[in-house]
Amino acid sequence: MVLLSGCSMLPGGGGGGGDVEPDGPAYHSFSFASDTGGAAFEATLTVEKDGSVIHEETVSSDGSRTFAELGQVEEPGPYTVTVNTTIPAAGSGNTSKRAELNGTLGTETVVDVTYLGISFESHSLPEQEMAEPLYFKKDIPMEIASTVVVSYEGETVFSDTVERQGTEAVELADLPETGVYHVAVSGSHGERWENRTVVLSDPGEKLFVGLDGDTPEITVYAPGEGPSRQ
Repeated sequence: MVLLSGCSMLPGGGGGGGDVEPDGPAYHSFSFASDTGGAAFEATLTVEKDGSVIHEETVSSDGSRTFAELGQVEEPGPYTVTVNTTIPAAGSGNTSKRAELNGTLGTETVVDVTYLGISFESHSLPEQEMAEPLYFKKDIPMEIASTVVVSYEGETVFSDTVERQGTEAVELADLPETGVYHVAVSGSHGERWENRTVVLSDPGEKLFVGLDGDTPEITVYAPGEGPSRQ
């Protein structure tokens, strides 16, 4: 991972709008997450405010699951953010995306890059301790094995093969804080995989992994909600 940061940014992490969030830091930050299945690429992030470039940097990835804190901007948005990559686009050219972001101070914008496209998600800062663990659930009673790998901002928090009978939800592990998770779940015997970057913004959100038949699933439920009983 190579990070080339501009002088207008401070070292740090990522976010979202205009005024400072209550009890949040007086900056807006950016972070980068990606998984391209091993295909190496570069991505250039350009941040503009009022028509002027206030930050530009290039991230190099070997194609594995990648997380990087990019930098912090002390000016409130809105911003125009452009991400250009060396990933081939459908048809011709390379994959890129341009978006208008609120740029609220006290929030982080997460730039998620995959072969399916580029997306932007945000969450409030500082991160808060999660109140809900990582859950596993499947919808058929017979025993099926599924491999689950979950990392938080680049650090693995759970990695194991789950073998269970029945359809009741079970707790797999505690989750550390709100923020950026990469989640990978396999079908039985590792024949199919679902990979996704997940941004948890509320300590009460529930992250469920599991199987629908033999199809791996990743679902986030709002606080107070959960899967229906069968």
